[in-house]
Formats: sequence, structure tokens, C-alpha cells
Amino acid sequence: MKQHQQEGVTLIELMIVVAIIAILAAFAVPAYFGYIKQAKVAEASVLFAGFKTNLMVSYAMKGTWPTFQELKDKGIVYRGTYVEGTYIDVPDPQVCFKVIGFDVGKDSIGWKYIPSPSDPTQRVWSCKMPESGCTTINNIYLPSNCL
Repeated sequence: MKQHQQEGVTLIELMIVVAIIAILAAFAVPAYFGYIKQAKVAEASVLFAGFKTNLMVSYAMKGTWPTFQELKDKGIVYRGTYVEGTYIDVPDPQVCFKVIGFDVGKDSIGWKYIPSPSDPTQRVWSCKMPESGCTTINNIYLPSNCL
């Protein structure tokens, strides 16, 4: 009697492969979206670097904080692909960004020039709540250099 050799895959083998892919996707998709959110916040951090440089130079030269219009006239970049920034100049400067892709009310990150928590005679740029004044994004998405 001739024996038949099995060809292809059985239904149970196919179901096992689909189940493994589904389990991997259940972990990968949320992680992917988390990385996307971190990248969007990183764009705000890069735009803030330009703000900070212009603010500090202006303050060093004139002794006062510039207005938002003065910064725009200098060509400051306050909009990106995923963010749009605003600036408040009194009494301590504060730069805020709205980030696209977050829930409403939890979509902003900002930096404020405040006394250092470790040494009140020094001043630092802080972007953590509540010091920053406008940061509402969850701490897991904030840049690692946020004070």
C-alpha cells in the first residue's frame, strides 16, 4: 500500500501562526504609537532650543525678554510638522507648544524659566508640571532632559 506524504500546512498549524502574530501585534502596536508620540514631543524640544537661544541672547544684549513679535521678526521657527508654539514674556519667559496627536487637554508641553529646585540662586528652564505652567502631556512622553 502506498503512503501519502502530507503537503502544505494543517488548519491547526495555521491557527497557531495567526495566534502568535496577533499576540505580537497586541504588544507592538501600542509601543509603536508611544514612539510616534515621543517623536512629536521631540520636535517641540528641538523648536524650543531655537527659542531658548534667541531668548537668552536677547536678554543678555538688552536686559529684557523679547516679545513674540520680535522673535518672529528675527525669523524664529515656532511651527513644525506636529507642533505650534506660543511665547509669553512676562515676568519669567514661558514657551508653550501644542502637539498634534494627543488627547485634547493633554496635548501641550512648555518650558518656563524658574529658580532651580536644587539651588534657588540659579535659574533653569523647566518643562515638568506644575513648574512649566503649560505642560499637560504625560511624563512618559517628556524628553529625558526635562527638569
